Amino acid sequence: FPLYTGQSIWIEYEYDVSADKWGKWFQRNIRHATEHLSVELEFPLESDPAVWGLESSLSADAVPLSTALVRTVEDDRVRFAWSTNRPAHHTRYRFEWRFRGGGYDDELHLSPAERMEQIGIVQ
Repeated sequence: FPLYTGQSIWIEYEYDVSADKWGKWFQRNIRHATEHLSVELEFPLESDPAVWGLESSLSADAVPLSTALVRTVEDDRVRFAWSTNRPAHHTRYRFEWRFRGGGYDDELHLSPAERMEQIGIVQ
């Protein structure tokens, strides 16, 4: 869709990632004027996730987020939420996690070649 000077639009999207595709991080780069950015990450409670966020820009190394992630538990899910208003252009927000619960970290320690082999990619 075209977005012309002086116009604005609300873009909202979400997606689910299955357990076999989980990685260790999610990243969002700010490339356009943005009024509000919010991120929610949800994991199974049994994975016992630890989540943290980093902020970086073209002129600065990564530093911890200036505001903390909010952790909530509901039934068998753990949700981490974070938001900011008017993020600067070319800012990168990166959220990383590790699973302290049984079995979830095993797959994360695979090398890229091992992961590709698991999903059927021949090198």
